[in-house]
Amino acid sequence: MELRRDLQTLIERAWGLHDGLTEEIKNINSCFCRLCSENGRYYNIVETPFQEKEGLVAIKDSLKEVANVLMILQRLRSWQPIDRQEALTRLEERRLILMEKVARYQGRPLGVVEELNACFSNGKTVFDWSLSQKRKIKGDDFNVQEEKRTKTAGFVGLECYSTGGGGKKLSELQQN
Repeated sequence: MELRRDLQTLIERAWGLHDGLTEEIKNINSCFCRLCSENGRYYNIVETPFQEKEGLVAIKDSLKEVANVLMILQRLRSWQPIDRQEALTRLEERRLILMEKVARYQGRPLGVVEELNACFSNGKTVFDWSLSQKRKIKGDDFNVQEEKRTKTAGFVGLECYSTGGGGKKLSELQQN
């Protein structure tokens, strides 16, 4: 039951950040010129470049994918190690894509982006992508088993700090 609560906390945090990004995207579109509005005219002035908005939309979409994988992991009825490892591997792939998009973001500093970075980044990534690139040699059972093992090998500890102060680690999910 503890595992379900930890996943639920991470899912809620991801959707909260998703909503925050949506709000930031909505708020950065334009503003009214103060001088014009005082004179009875209302002209919109675009404050942020298109690239910044495009970057935030890409981050929001990637965060949505991470949240969806978290929900899939929560709904998994079969907690067999292979199924769990596959879901955790997918989660790690999505998380890395999200962090890549956050790193490429060149816009003004936003609190929601910093919070997202603190929630889903971890400098201690142990996921070795080169392991999944191994090629199997036909007829060699050891290499086939090694390839299956290394496709799901490794997972990064994912820690999310909410404003309430209670952090949850996805690395705990792998151990349970």
